Amino acid sequence: MFLSAALPVRIWVSVGPFRSFSIFDIAILACSLLLVVRLLLNRKIDFGDQWVFFWLSVPLALCALSFLWSESPTETIRTISVYAEALIAYLTVTTYLSGKSTDSILSIVVVFACVLLATSLFMILGVPGFSPQIAENSYADDLVSYYARLSHPFLGRSNNLAGVLALLLFPLVSIAWARRRIALKALAVLVGLGLVLTLSRGVILAIVMVTFIRTLGSAKLLARLFAWLAALVPTITLATVWLITAYPLAAVYLTDRLTTENVLARAQLFEAASQDIAEHPLLGAGAGAIEVSDLRLREGAHNSYIEQILSFGVPLGVVCGFSIIAVVVRVRQLAFNSTDEAMTGLWLAPACQLLIILSETAFEGSILKIIYYMMIAWTVAMIRSSKECSFDSAETLGLIAA
Repeated sequence: MFLSAALPVRIWVSVGPFRSFSIFDIAILACSLLLVVRLLLNRKIDFGDQWVFFWLSVPLALCALSFLWSESPTETIRTISVYAEALIAYLTVTTYLSGKSTDSILSIVVVFACVLLATSLFMILGVPGFSPQIAENSYADDLVSYYARLSHPFLGRSNNLAGVLALLLFPLVSIAWARRRIALKALAVLVGLGLVLTLSRGVILAIVMVTFIRTLGSAKLLARLFAWLAALVPTITLATVWLITAYPLAAVYLTDRLTTENVLARAQLFEAASQDIAEHPLLGAGAGAIEVSDLRLREGAHNSYIEQILSFGVPLGVVCGFSIIAVVVRVRQLAFNSTDEAMTGLWLAPACQLLIILSETAFEGSILKIIYYMMIAWTVAMIRSSKECSFDSAETLGLIAA
């Protein structure tokens, strides 16, 4: 399933309400059948952590509820199916990684990261079979942007790849440093390099902010940060110079990253979203329907919290946004209840996503959402493999409230 997530080749064939499907979708369908077989054989399905599963289930429940008032039932059905796939992916990972060793679980993400980076490299080098998959009605600039900024031929343009790499960076850094494994450190540097070459300002800024907050008040962590920067800065500088030299078009896009044009466009989206919320404060357009009902938002609001309010209305939208935050709070609690130092940094990846989705669509893309659920499941499985613990529910609710 992780390999198909790294290589989600899309097949442009309509199936019911869906305009296309990917190999990743087929893999998840196969996993759902495996889970059904387990149930028929009276074998256990592992929820990983019940609180994490509960909070991850909230968006699906709200999507199903919004079908009652949706302005586009077809789009709502698509959104429901994506959340259902995401939960299947979560249960598959937690169930089949239950009881596995820490090294076995770690190896999955190592392979996942290597395949992601290799696929992007193959696209840049023009290896047959790794050309960008874009819709027939796409503009020429869509294709050009794949090569101007580090992108993924099947996941999409640079921002999509950056969102996935951000999920990998903190776990790799945390485990590499605690285990003192040179190979893992090298992979973490490559992932960091890939993130910078995406030129995704929102993702890079979120990583910097989370890193800064995490190192506050700890001289040891601050020393680690400077050690990593000493390794990253020269490597990133050389890679950037090579990219601009090899691909002059990249210099044009790098200049574009330094302008405010994109920021102003996001401000216009926020204004349109604010107007829609003011017109429908109690019940939104329905899950996935806002992009159809308001053409100004056909590419989304670029803010997942606002997207939830646009879909469900203010009361339920706040509940959905709260559930996303609650997942991170619970994962943090799990990480800090582990005695393994390598686990204490795993919660930073989902925490970083809380900032990324303020300005990016990392939580709105169908494949990206499913990968997020998979990585949450992987994180839970990793922590549990390090130390099996039981946690007090009251303590969890207190942390979330705080």
